[in-house]
Amino acid sequence: VPGGQSLRVPLGRRRGPLRATWRLRVNGDEPACAWISEPRLVRRAQAPPTVLLVTSDTHRADHLGFLQGGAERATPTLDALAARGLVFTQAFSCAEITLPSHSAILSGLHPRDTRIVNNYTMLDTSVETLAERFAAAGYRTYAALSARHLADDISGLGQGFERCAYPMHEAHADTTVARALEWFADAEGEPLFFWLHLFDAHTPSEAPAELTAPYLEAAEHSDAAPGWPLERERIRARYKGEIAWLDAELARVLALPRVSAGLIAFTGDHGEAQGEGGIHFTHEELLACTLRVPLILAGPGVPSGSVCDTLVTNTDIAATLLELAALPRSSIPGRSLLEAANDSTN
Repeated sequence: VPGGQSLRVPLGRRRGPLRATWRLRVNGDEPACAWISEPRLVRRAQAPPTVLLVTSDTHRADHLGFLQGGAERATPTLDALAARGLVFTQAFSCAEITLPSHSAILSGLHPRDTRIVNNYTMLDTSVETLAERFAAAGYRTYAALSARHLADDISGLGQGFERCAYPMHEAHADTTVARALEWFADAEGEPLFFWLHLFDAHTPSEAPAELTAPYLEAAEHSDAAPGWPLERERIRARYKGEIAWLDAELARVLALPRVSAGLIAFTGDHGEAQGEGGIHFTHEELLACTLRVPLILAGPGVPSGSVCDTLVTNTDIAATLLELAALPRSSIPGRSLLEAANDSTN
């Protein structure tokens, strides 16, 4: 898995030049290479700013426990985040496909502007990204991804990220979260912008049996007729199990003191049809269920325990995070989601 390692050298009261030598040792005859970034002189802060962006792939907006009609979801981690933050009940993605949606989240640009309408068109390097804005402000910028097609060489979304880890195909939340926890430790004492992408709600459904069992049991005792109607309920049950898994794994990240004290944005890139309009278990149609996504903001500057029913889109997430971090937007467009929240209460 592509990644990186950091070496910290305490300088103490050292003065004058410091010389370092690097050697690459290779075992066997396979070709190898290494690259070294420029050294950074860091003065650690007691409470460095932290901004965490979490995107949950294929996450239906109604699969959150705290929402009325939330499909009997048990999402205690996201419920707690919503209780201390701002929830947008009418948040919509500008696309029902992963890469166009994530490009909008990280750039503030609509697919009509980026011309990205599939999962294999790269974001143009001329587009300024959220990570580039944070990097310019002195933040470390890391991304831990759970899907190969979001990697920089396919998506172009690595712009501005100092580190970007991704799997060869897809990874479960436990694997991606483990990498994230390692990298949070590497940025101790420094400002950090972190993008965490979770793929679990997307097929195939492979959550641990103990998390899926309650929903499968409910499906077996439902009024669904044998055959396809019952099988539909089983598929929906396994989807709920995946949501429970990512919620449990996300708790490990949100429990970090610097994260709980920082800015957090949680959203989905798109939803999924589960029978609406006669379409089952896909997101390749423009429907309310495939475009409506969860969206929660929490942290300093965010009204606690608030709900906004105004229609908003994910093109505004980048501008909002920069505003909350008190950083200039530069060329990143979008309307502040806080303005939308204020409008809904006036």
